[in-house]
Amino acid sequence: NPFLAQEYKDWLKSTYTGLWRKRMIEGKWAIAEGAVFGNFDPDKHVVSGRPVENMDQLRIGIDYGASNPTVFLKACKYKTKWIITDEYYHRPKEQNQKTNSQYVADLIAFKGPLYPTSIEADPSAAAFIFEARKAGLNVHGADNDVLGGIQKIANALEAGTLLISDNCPNLIEEMGSYSWDPKAAA
Repeated sequence: NPFLAQEYKDWLKSTYTGLWRKRMIEGKWAIAEGAVFGNFDPDKHVVSGRPVENMDQLRIGIDYGASNPTVFLKACKYKTKWIITDEYYHRPKEQNQKTNSQYVADLIAFKGPLYPTSIEADPSAAAFIFEARKAGLNVHGADNDVLGGIQKIANALEAGTLLISDNCPNLIEEMGSYSWDPKAAA
């Protein structure tokens, strides 16, 4: 608005972050109602590249999907920060459907030569977990406390202790679009 004082515009810019900044300052449409990670701000939470030096821990998280995408995320801890450095993203509706053995082979390639501190998968993917264990991977069922997990991620974003590499475009896109299903809340 050209009629507002510059000081007021600067103050407004400083008060909005994440999706609210996109909507209110940049004039871009962003999902706001029901947004799960409203404090996610790509300018603040996305970093370039994938550092691997001085890593304290490596964890892999798996969200197995039969009709939804199957996702592997590699998270590395550096002192007090976690950086999600890599993603594997397979869409069975758009790409060919894979067997558990094929996903396990993909997980082994995704893991690479590094030995993860933990590999956790959605516990409902029991057949996949079984197949991964047969292949020698120490995969465990993850804690499926959805609200607790969302709160941990939101708190880590707010504290600046969770960052995402620009090597994870699907995760970055989804972080800004995760929203509550109003029908599920009813």
